[in-house]
Amino acid sequence: VTSAHRYLTERKLPDSAIDLLDEAASRLRMQHESKPEDISDLEREVLTMKIELEALRREAGAHADARRLKLSAALNAAQAEAERRNRAWDRERAAREKRKAARRALEDARAELSAAERDGEFVRAGELTHSVL
Repeated sequence: VTSAHRYLTERKLPDSAIDLLDEAASRLRMQHESKPEDISDLEREVLTMKIELEALRREAGAHADARRLKLSAALNAAQAEAERRNRAWDRERAAREKRKAARRALEDARAELSAAERDGEFVRAGELTHSVL
């Protein structure tokens, strides 16, 4: 609220505070869903190396051959690193999705528990309380 009051002077509270929360949540979601910058940079570097390697294949001479061998080794190393980072990022994303699904299932179980207690279905409420939650 203090930040909303300080930085969004053209908007009144609570709209400015809601806008700040929405912006922060949006930024966090984009960070979680988009590929990390270091992986994107590495993939761009790999693409640049592939283009350069293709250009060197058209050239002849000892210098081009030496550069091609050196670039091929660097390309293989960069591709391996990109694959390693992509696998790590995929594992992180999968773990985050698993936590999100578990949180959603817990919220659904709590809502079902409330409905069961409200409707007088105490057997179901007991099952939910002691086995699910």
